[in-house]
Amino acid sequence: MGAGLSRDCLTFLILFLMGANGSLGQESLSDRFVRWLSPSVRAMDVEIESLRERSEGLPEPAPFNRSVSLGYHSSPFYSDDELSWIEIDLKKEQEFDQIALLPVFVEMPLFEGRSYGFPVRFKIEVFWEDRTDPILVADHSEEDYDHVHGYPFRAPFTKPIVGRYVRMTSLRHAKVLDRWGISLAEILILNGPLNVAVGCPVTVGPSPGYGRIGWNRNYLTDFCSPLGPPVVAETSPTNGLRCIHGDDPETVKWVQVDLGDAVLIDAIRLLPSRPTDTIDSPGTGFPVQFKIEASNDPAFSKKQLIFSSSPEAYPNPGDNPVEIHAEGEVARYLRITATRLSNLAARYSFSLSEMQMYSKGRNAALGKQVSASDVFDNPIFPRWKPSALVDGYNSQNRLIELPDWLAGLEERRQLSARLLALENEREQKSETIVVAATTGTLAISGILAIGAVGFSMSYQRKKKKETEEVRRQIARDLHDDIGGDLGGILLISEGVLQRPGLSDEVCDELRDIHDIAKGSNEALHDIVWLIREERDLADLVLRLREMAQLLLRKIPFAWEVLPETIPARPAPLNVRRHVFFAFKEALTNIAKHADAEQVTIAIEISTTPPSIALRLVDDGRGFDPEVDSKGYGLRNLRRRCQALNGNCEIVSTPGEGTRIDLVFSLKD
Repeated sequence: MGAGLSRDCLTFLILFLMGANGSLGQESLSDRFVRWLSPSVRAMDVEIESLRERSEGLPEPAPFNRSVSLGYHSSPFYSDDELSWIEIDLKKEQEFDQIALLPVFVEMPLFEGRSYGFPVRFKIEVFWEDRTDPILVADHSEEDYDHVHGYPFRAPFTKPIVGRYVRMTSLRHAKVLDRWGISLAEILILNGPLNVAVGCPVTVGPSPGYGRIGWNRNYLTDFCSPLGPPVVAETSPTNGLRCIHGDDPETVKWVQVDLGDAVLIDAIRLLPSRPTDTIDSPGTGFPVQFKIEASNDPAFSKKQLIFSSSPEAYPNPGDNPVEIHAEGEVARYLRITATRLSNLAARYSFSLSEMQMYSKGRNAALGKQVSASDVFDNPIFPRWKPSALVDGYNSQNRLIELPDWLAGLEERRQLSARLLALENEREQKSETIVVAATTGTLAISGILAIGAVGFSMSYQRKKKKETEEVRRQIARDLHDDIGGDLGGILLISEGVLQRPGLSDEVCDELRDIHDIAKGSNEALHDIVWLIREERDLADLVLRLREMAQLLLRKIPFAWEVLPETIPARPAPLNVRRHVFFAFKEALTNIAKHADAEQVTIAIEISTTPPSIALRLVDDGRGFDPEVDSKGYGLRNLRRRCQALNGNCEIVSTPGEGTRIDLVFSLKD
């Protein structure tokens, strides 16, 4: 036994020395030792790597509120089991083969990482026209449904069923602050690749629901959700098709697809554009008013009207799909005509990233011939082209069919749950092995010095780990306690403002409370992100983009990062703090004071010497830096740049916009 331990200790010493000169890479000494010693840990590592590889290429939830439609929110309940239900009327008995409930995304620290209002216990039933003998298709009435944040609930059927009414009854509601409630972003009812619930009427009971902006029961069937379009993480080579910009919103533009033969038209799906090489604006170019027609004549001398939008402006869908069902028309040519164009930086535009036409469960438009009234053709923006309208991609990613998308999300959900459990199990086993091996090693004479060094290193890692855990705990406490209080103030003040009979003075004070709580909540969100854990430059740049989308949500902006592949380099807390808050202050000044119609943001990361440079350019009213320096926070921007051995330059002239250059050194 003693000889065996001595050999183990000698091997441990060799591993230590190899780790000291970096010949085995970045893996820690304890990880190498544990893997060498334990076959079960090696098996876990193989499974962990396999799970990660299997997850690659699968759809994943990236919650982001892509339109003004948030979904349905019930009125607050005083207990978790008050009767409540949601019912969709499909208008006629028809066939479908699965139902999915899509969760709400609420951008508040209190609910980050958790489901918001997703029912804890529920059942889904399907009724015939006469409402006799309901079919129970999903039953979570006896045990709590463990909802994973961001993922939809999916109820596929072994064979299609027929019905008219689909009802979800909540039997135990979710806790929302000090009350209970239900909220869903969308309900999908699929017949093959089509969502037959689109535009169908929704009833709820017994309470009418929350009536604030963004919440409406009919939003459950508008095909808009925070999960966006059905895509996988494969980058799109194109933006779609765009017509030439015009100066008159009433200019008529059209695009049409030659399907090759006359086919039965079941539904048309339009995918809005969200270009990656210019202003980042979901739904850019989607028409304010439009119609869809079919014909067997390419000149459309004889045509059938499939859809015509109302005189009111059609809601911009963000980058959500728009699905329009036909009544079985048979035609060879399909045309979308924009009769009123959307505004884009004082010009008027019509663009789509993809058009799909479904016939008997198949997209018959894929790869077909496209023509248009005119085509935007600029070599500076080569991603716009007619063939891109039917290439199987939207502006961002490759499109997949709804059933495959839902199945892929469910598979990723299961893989993620297994991966998390396995990583936790491995960490616990590794700690046990390290403690046992260290105890045995220290018992052997002749290696006390090595043991002392190893113990010192282990102690330092332990202290670092404890420090990280304290930091995460502080973040959790801020997130849950203070974030919860601020979230409560937000919701309570909104609720009180709806009460009739309040005086103007009281309303003004409540609005002040609401605005202060909202601002504090957003600031808290930023602080939690900063201190939660160590981040790298790629994560910092991603957070800067999210901040730009939030603060410039009413101002179109262009975004560029050089190089495209961000160097793998850590971003310590001090760097993140100064870069993030300087960027936020500059954006806030633009949003509040510039009165800009367009903003350009460029980020450049250099390795020799290591630095990050931010450039923000707006076409707003400008100012005189010498006169308005106090109001524009120049002192704060310069102070943050100087703290990281950088510099700040602001160039502005009244009436001619502003350029802000911020440079931060990344030297250790």
